Amino acid sequence: HKKAHADNYMATLAQKGIETTMKVTDGGGKTWYLVRVSEFTDQKSAQSYGHRLEADHIIDEFFVTKK
Repeated sequence: HKKAHADNYMATLAQKGIETTMKVTDGGGKTWYLVRVSEFTDQKSAQSYGHRLEADHIIDEFFVTKK
């Protein structure tokens, strides 16, 4: 929920060669800073990439959304 945390996470991913963007959204009465790693042509490709990042211990969790 803190921009500083998202900024730090983005910097960590950048050190691993992963390009990111941030999306700010509101939900549940809070502001969320979502770190996005890429865009994919389909949900299956996005899920596969997320699972690969988890297996490599680069991220702890992820979710896939539509644009």
